[in-house]
Amino acid sequence: MDPFLQFLQQVREVVEGHEGHADRTVCRVAELLDTLINESRPGFSGSAEPGRRYGELLYEDPRTGFVVVLMAWGPHSETRVHEHDTWDVFGVLTGKVFVRNYIRESEGEPCLVAEFEARPGDVTYLIPPDQAIHKLANETDAPALTLHVYERHLDRVYGNEPEQ
Repeated sequence: MDPFLQFLQQVREVVEGHEGHADRTVCRVAELLDTLINESRPGFSGSAEPGRRYGELLYEDPRTGFVVVLMAWGPHSETRVHEHDTWDVFGVLTGKVFVRNYIRESEGEPCLVAEFEARPGDVTYLIPPDQAIHKLANETDAPALTLHVYERHLDRVYGNEPEQ
C-alpha cells in the first residue's frame, strides 16, 4: 500500500478510537507522522514566493473530518500569532521553521513561553486550549515545506494571504 494512503487510514483509526481524548490522539498521530516523514520520506513538493506561504489541502477525511495540509513557506514568511480551536500535528519535510508558543495570562496580549527551531524530520503538535497559541516562521533564505494534520477543516484558506 502507498505509505501516504496507509498513513491516512491509520490516522482515521486513531481519531475514531480516541474520540474525545485529544492528548492521546495527538501523541499517536505524531508518531504516525514521524514514521511517514522519516521512514517513508514522501515526495511532496510545493513552493511559495519570498515573504509568502501557501497551503494545499491534500486530504479531508469524510468520516472523521481530519484534514492533511501541505504548507510551502517562502523565505522570510511567517504567520501572525494565532490560535485555532483544533489540535494540529505537523512535521518539517524540508527547510527550517521556527515555532513560537504563547499563553494568554489575562485579557492582554499573549506571552511567549517557548520557541524552537524545527528541522527536517522534526514533528511537533498543538493541543487547545492551553497549548494552541502560536506563530510559525521561515526566517531563512531558503524555502521550507511542512505537513500538517488538523483535527478538522479550518474556516480559512491555509495561509494563502499576504503577510502582515
